[in-house]
Amino acid sequence: RKSKKEHKAHHQAEQETRGEENQSTYQIADALLELLKRHPGMAEDLPILLIRLCNGSTFSLDQSAVQRELEMVLSLLEPYGVEKDATGVFTWNAPRSRDHNIKSRNQELTLIRVVRALLEKIGLTPAAALDHEQGRLPGKKLKEPPSQ
Repeated sequence: RKSKKEHKAHHQAEQETRGEENQSTYQIADALLELLKRHPGMAEDLPILLIRLCNGSTFSLDQSAVQRELEMVLSLLEPYGVEKDATGVFTWNAPRSRDHNIKSRNQELTLIRVVRALLEKIGLTPAAALDHEQGRLPGKKLKEPPSQ
């Protein structure tokens, strides 16, 4: 059995980990906001790009008008399997399933689900976006980013 001191240290480490996860969630939200502010057309293109990544496509963003902002978003998705190789090409490495030869039926939606879950975690939901666009006060306030 853990001592009180060990339990307290474990609890503090868990809180720090959660704080880091929340911080990266806010970084992803900020990167998405920057991307969509500068390139509104990416609102339609980004989901398609994420699906194509999950289906095995690779992307080089060199000479792309959205290179800087999109690179930031994709780089922040590294913990979820997005990788950038030495030549600057982005790929996605799917998590291994029990049967390595069978692709998950909905694997192509994995990154979209990850991004949606991260945004919902901080209160950026489709309903909140609609409320904002229609000038209504949101029923739920966004969670504040952790202070550093």
